Parts: sequence; structure tokens; C-alpha cells
Amino acid sequence: MVHIDSVRGELAYGLLGTMWLLWMVPPAVAQDSDEEAPDTGSYWQEHFSLHGHFALAFGDLESETGQRTTDEIILGIEEDGSFPYGNAALTLRYHPAPRHAIVLQVAARDIGDSPVDDETDDIELDWLFYEFTFSDRTRLRLGRHPVAAGIFNQIRDAGILLPFFRPAYTFYRDGALLSETVDGIAISHRFRADRPWSVDADAYYGEFETFQGQRSDASLTVEEATDVFGTQLWLNTPIHGLRVGLGALRWDTSTGVGLPEAEVEDWHVSLDGEFERFVARAEARIVTVDFGAQNPGLTELDIDLAYVQIGWSATDKLKFYLQPEVAEVESVGPLFLGGSTKSRNRLDIGFGTVFHLRHNLALKAEYHEVESEVEVGQELTFGPSGPQVRVLYDTFDSNYYIVGLAASF
Repeated sequence: MVHIDSVRGELAYGLLGTMWLLWMVPPAVAQDSDEEAPDTGSYWQEHFSLHGHFALAFGDLESETGQRTTDEIILGIEEDGSFPYGNAALTLRYHPAPRHAIVLQVAARDIGDSPVDDETDDIELDWLFYEFTFSDRTRLRLGRHPVAAGIFNQIRDAGILLPFFRPAYTFYRDGALLSETVDGIAISHRFRADRPWSVDADAYYGEFETFQGQRSDASLTVEEATDVFGTQLWLNTPIHGLRVGLGALRWDTSTGVGLPEAEVEDWHVSLDGEFERFVARAEARIVTVDFGAQNPGLTELDIDLAYVQIGWSATDKLKFYLQPEVAEVESVGPLFLGGSTKSRNRLDIGFGTVFHLRHNLALKAEYHEVESEVEVGQELTFGPSGPQVRVLYDTFDSNYYIVGLAASF
């Protein structure tokens, strides 16, 4: 979720005004006709659909040091427990005509004491876009719409569809490096439809906001990502439930307090296998933040993010999941001894259970063992090229659990 600034507000409120007009003005009826006016109630039932998602949980964290890492602070789970912990979303879809649709989604969330909550409104405008369907293979979207990136990015708020309470943190983050939405234009097309091998392609252009954190106190700043161009390809295989994805994004942004403008490139690959009793998924991202010549000490950040998810349905209602995820960051530049410094800053092994009371109501529980490498100091050395820094890391263990429920309607 992102909150509305002046530029995006104009786009969002313009589309919202259009939606309001379409809502208020019923279909035109010729005044000289003897036919009675159409039934307004059935018009709304025929042209509108409303869906909602809701997740509510309790979370608790234990750390061997009594302190939380930056990632754990962003997650918002406190050592004395966090409640309420969850989110809700409401989606309204309006079809004024067969090929036209306007989609509005508003959302709210409370994720403990996470600074993400401080940078978002109580009720956020998630989506507001116009959609034109050229055919059953091609569609166009204009406005604030979900980003086609990975398996779960477009359903982040649909807790009933997620194996855990949130998509893998290392891969999707919370508004950092990968946005849930983009303000702009997107086109989707299916190639070789109705063939054993088909391809779903998405391309989009626009802008979004990202969160950047301060390691010292885990506070956040909101940064503008401009000239965002992205694409996603899904190869659908003849094996029912198995598909392979490849995506890429690039954008220009300021990457945090005290750092210059940079160009960001993101490549990600996905494997999504959902079978009758088993689920096997894996996703990996390689993100490069290139400062060029603007920052003589730190020229580049290389970020590797990945997770694997395995699930088993013991019954039609009871499912179990295992999800290891890892994040590594390498800082490159003449400032660092040896030219770079690298750390595996997070290893998270999660275990989850989902019990469906009904198709739209589920009890969920998950437990995570986490190993984090945290910067604890720096050593300054002097060599032929001048002063260089050796970054010192230490490893900390922690664990957390989340229990609650998810529902949809």
C-alpha cells in the first residue's frame, strides 16, 4: 500500500470522481418511450460486485539479545505481544458495459508497532483503475493498479489465499524494493491461448513510492520511484497447476537519507506448482542499486532475496507449510576493504498450519526461527588507495509466532 501524494492524488481522485458519476447517473432511457424505467436495484446487482478480505491475529517475538533487528521492527511484532495484528481490504468492481470496468480497493492494517503504520493512513486507497477488455486474451488498465510481480504481489491483502499471514518477507518486503501498486498504465495479453503451452504477459509503466529504512533506529522515509517500467511473463505448462515466471523492473529513485539518486534494476524468477495434495513454490530476486559516479565511496548495492515454500494437504481442510527464506546484501565500492562487504542479513525458517472452517474462513498459525547478521561496528584502515572500512557483523537468533484467522466474502 502507498498513500496519496499530490500527483497521485490528482489521478486517484479523478478516477474516483468518474466512478461517482457513473454510480449516480443511471442508464439513459428515451423520454418518449412507453417503456417503464429499468429496475434500479437489479441494475446495481447486475453491474456491481463487492468482495472483502480480513485477517486478525496475535503475534509474539522472542530475541536472545532482548533487541530487535531492523527487519523485525519493520514486521512490527513486539516481545510483549502484538494485538491486533492484521489487515482488511474491500474491493468494489463496477461494470458499466461488457468491456469496461472500474475497480476500487480500500484497505486498512495494523501491524503492531511497525513504522510502516506511521507512514500510511488509517484507511488507504490501494487500487483505483479503469480496465478495458479488448478480448478474452487482452486487457488494459489505467490508474493505480496492482503490480504484476511474483506469485503473491497482487493478492497481498487476501489472507484467505495466503499460506502464511503475509507473503515471504524477504522477497516481497513491506513497501520496500517492491511496491504493491503502480500509478500508470498496464497491458496484459495471453499468447497461445487454449494450447498446452501458453504465456501470460504483463507490461506496465508509471511510478510508485517505496519505504527506505534507517539501520540505526529502523525509522522509515518515503522515496519516490519514477520512470518505473516492468514486465512479467508466466509460462503455463501442460502439467496442470505448474507454471514458471520471469519478471524484471527498473526505476529511478533516491535510496534513503544521505544517499544520492540511483537506478534500480530488479530481476525475479518464480516457480509455482499447485497440485492436488502438494504445493511447491520458489522465488528469487536479484536487485541492483547503481549509484554510478554520484557516490565515490559506495557505488552499488547488490541484494539477493529468495524463498522456498512446500505445502501438504493432510485433508481438504487441514494444510501444513514449510517456508525457508533468505536475504543477502553486498555493498560495493572503494570505501570497503577488498572492494565490497557482504552479509547474509536474514535467514527465516517458517512453519505454518491452515485449517479451513469453511471455504472462506480459516484458522491460521505459524512459527518462525530467525538468524540475523547485524552490523555491530566498523574498523577503519588505511591503504594505498586511502581509508577503507571493514564492516563487523554479529549473528543473533530470534523466533516469533502468529496465530489468528482469515476470512473473505
